[in-house]
Amino acid sequence: MIFNNYTLREMNRTKPFVKVKGIDGWLQWDTCKIEEHVKPHAYHGQLTDMVNTQPLPLIFRAMPPQGHNGKGALYFIKNIYMKKPNESQ
Repeated sequence: MIFNNYTLREMNRTKPFVKVKGIDGWLQWDTCKIEEHVKPHAYHGQLTDMVNTQPLPLIFRAMPPQGHNGKGALYFIKNIYMKKPNESQ
């Protein structure tokens, strides 16, 4: 799946569940550092507007599947093939 910056920010806020290739079960999205991929860009002579001038993040952190202990792990965003909302949000 492909996600734009807005969708990634929403996913950081709502913490949906995702399925990732090679991983059994649903993972809960934790965070993706989007800000590292946005830098100032001159717009009509001002440096106040922020635009996406670099590639989108490649990885995100997800919590482990239910019933597993741990801090979570890093996964490639491009390996997400399914997403569902977090009903508790």
